[in-house]
Amino acid sequence: MLTEVQVRELLGELQDPFLHRSLTETNGITSVKIKEEKNHVSVKLAIAKANTPEQMQLQMKVVEVLKGAGSRICRNPFRRTAA
Repeated sequence: MLTEVQVRELLGELQDPFLHRSLTETNGITSVKIKEEKNHVSVKLAIAKANTPEQMQLQMKVVEVLKGAGSRICRNPFRRTAA
């Protein structure tokens, strides 16, 4: 099972599609919740613009990364941040 630190490391390398900086640099990972009994990871991400095709691409990448690391279920709601 992934830990919060592992999730933050894995996703921290991904880039905000608008600011072109990593989620670690932008403090874009606002919340990580893990339910070990269900192998479930839920993350909240903040990016410069929400509800865009770029958000959907990033969302698919987040799911791909987390599932590739062993999580069965992933949720990742987004919210817009002040750039």
